Amino acid sequence: MKRSVIRVKGKVQRVGYRDEVEEIARQLEIAGFVENIKPYDVQIIAEGED
Repeated sequence: MKRSVIRVKGKVQRVGYRDEVEEIARQLEIAGFVENIKPYDVQIIAEGED
């Protein structure tokens, strides 16, 4: 099991970015969460098999 913490910087809020990341994670069977970080960044915490 591996864990990654990813921060995406830029204007990614309000464009469906978080929802798209969650959908891809479900398809790949990756667990975790995505959260908005002010003012425009998104943080992704993901865990899954190598």
